[in-house]
Amino acid sequence: MDRTLEKLLSYYPKKDYWNAHLARLPRKPGFGDRFALDVMRLRLASGTLTKTEEFMEMAQLALQCSERSRRADEAQREVDERYRAAWMESHVGKEFDGTISGVTSFGLFVTLDALYVELSSHPLVKVVL
Repeated sequence: MDRTLEKLLSYYPKKDYWNAHLARLPRKPGFGDRFALDVMRLRLASGTLTKTEEFMEMAQLALQCSERSRRADEAQREVDERYRAAWMESHVGKEFDGTISGVTSFGLFVTLDALYVELSSHPLVKVVL
């Protein structure tokens, strides 16, 4: 039945066919919650999203996805920061080429050229120019 509906949809993209096809997607194996917003977007594009409650559900899904994405980005930055710190800790005292990326009253910020790591250098740290 799914293949027949897909063929009908590809040759005759009617709202009824889109509605039937998109209604079946969430019941397929492997369909995760993260695809629910994509299905809602497809329903909006195909004109099958019509009720106020459906628009509200789509808005709530978008907010949830946005929040999850924000949390994932924050977690990724934290992990990257910790890896950089651990790597730099094992290389204390070594020399690297870098570019001064900022100057403050308490020291310099130096970006290491090869590693894209930004460090703050305090006046007690030797910086060779």
